[in-house]
This record gives sequence, C-alpha cells and structure tokens, in this order.
Amino acid sequence: MSCCRSCRGDEAEQARRAGNGARPPLVFDHICGSIEVARRKAFPIQLGGAFDVSSAIRMGCANAATASLSVFRLTGTAAASLGVEGSNDTESWVTLGMTPRLARPGILSGTFTRIGWRFIRLRYVISGNGAAFLSAGLRRWTSST
Repeated sequence: MSCCRSCRGDEAEQARRAGNGARPPLVFDHICGSIEVARRKAFPIQLGGAFDVSSAIRMGCANAATASLSVFRLTGTAAASLGVEGSNDTESWVTLGMTPRLARPGILSGTFTRIGWRFIRLRYVISGNGAAFLSAGLRRWTSST
C-alpha cells in the first residue's frame, strides 16, 4: 500500500498514457513527507574527494527534517557525510548543518529543526580516496519548538 498518490505513481502513469513521458522533477512536491532521495548512488573518488546534491525538495508547511544516509560500501580511504541546505529560490543555497563523517559502512542520520526555507536539498560529501556506494532519504515534519 502506498502512502500517497505520488508514491503510487499516478501522475507518472497519467503522463505516460498522455504520451508526455515521465521525467524526474527538479523540485519534489511529495505529500507524505518521506522521500527516498538517492538509491544506490555511486561516487568514484580521486585526489581528495567529491560532493553531489539532490534535487530541491519543497518544505510546504513543514519546518523540520530528518535526513538519513545509508553507506553500503566504502573503498580505499573514503569517508561519507550528509548535509542539508536551504533556499527560497532554488538558486542560492545556505548550509543548515552536516552529519558527522562515516568511514565504514553504516547509517548516519541528522535532525534539522527551525527550517525557515521554502526548499531544502541534501548534500552528499565524500572525502579521501576510493569509492562510496550509498542511499539517502528525507522525512519532513512539523516541530513545535
């Protein structure tokens, strides 16, 4: 059972039937709050590190988010961390916080509250040399503090 119409893929199916094709959105507008942002993402790292960012995620009426990073495999001296950035226009981004570094397979999560931005996105940061294989998720919610 899906948590909302977006999870069931009703919009993508309607677009496919209409001949428009389904393209990944530049801005996620997901009703339920839990979003799988990256699935089995691979980072080949050379000479010091790399980073990547997710698509923008609309906050709606939520003012807090919990981001999680699952690191499946790290090779060489690679280490992974996850950050959350905020924006009101999806052009200029401000770092809201980072999780600690993880230098072995495992799960990182961070809770970010008092988010006053219209959009957020995840920033995956891989340092060292080697490669990292990971997945990331995000859950938006409303904090009373």
